[in-house]
Amino acid sequence: TQGNDDQVLFKFRKAGAYKIGIYLVASEGVGSSADVTANVYKSTDNGSSYGSSLFNITADASSPNTTNDADYDITVAANDWAKIAVTTTTGRFRLAVIIGVADENAIFGVDCIRINNFS
Repeated sequence: TQGNDDQVLFKFRKAGAYKIGIYLVASEGVGSSADVTANVYKSTDNGSSYGSSLFNITADASSPNTTNDADYDITVAANDWAKIAVTTTTGRFRLAVIIGVADENAIFGVDCIRINNFS
């Protein structure tokens, strides 16, 4: 996806351990101060509320197409949600999120919900 501040939500259908991979690109020009931050949050109440950020990464946009990537492990119960929320001071970003199974008990995967014109 790409854009300004935005978020994507994932619903876990089966309890287990998952790996969330995030690839973040700050796509501003040289000299910009538009840092881009992606935070990972978890909800245990069907997405009604989220706790504080579990993990985050930042891409510095001082040069064009600066990238950052990271993998995080998350343990969830059935029907827990994860939110990847991206904020930027100015400018645009590109984000790729991959959620993989880190536990054989979590083989049924996740549902992805489209929010705010993610594509």
